[in-house]
Amino acid sequence: MSIDIDLIIKSFNLALFLISVFLSIQIWFVWKDIDKEVLKKSLVISGSFFKRNCIYVYCFSVFIFIHGFIEEIDQSGIYIKLLGVLTFLCLVLFTYDWYTMLNTSVLKKSIPQELIDLRSVYKRI
Repeated sequence: MSIDIDLIIKSFNLALFLISVFLSIQIWFVWKDIDKEVLKKSLVISGSFFKRNCIYVYCFSVFIFIHGFIEEIDQSGIYIKLLGVLTFLCLVLFTYDWYTMLNTSVLKKSIPQELIDLRSVYKRI
């Protein structure tokens, strides 16, 4: 039974990690086409965006702190693994919230140059 739960938790962690990587790459692609003035206005107007981000960072920090505390007491517990899942979940929610905010501030929807012309990537390196 514990092997099944362990496999489910590891699979869920892997899925959350891949989602986080995907959203981070999407943010990187969107960042070039952002209208800075629209972004400033939307960030200033949206106080709830700031509050949600503070909650995500607070939960992320608390889960890491509790994870370290419980790990010192009980190294083999399932609670440690569940706190790891909750930490990744907060990170994914934080990244998704930023992606949706940045995606609303995009000037134009274009195909990223990195996908079209690979020479532009090599020039930067």
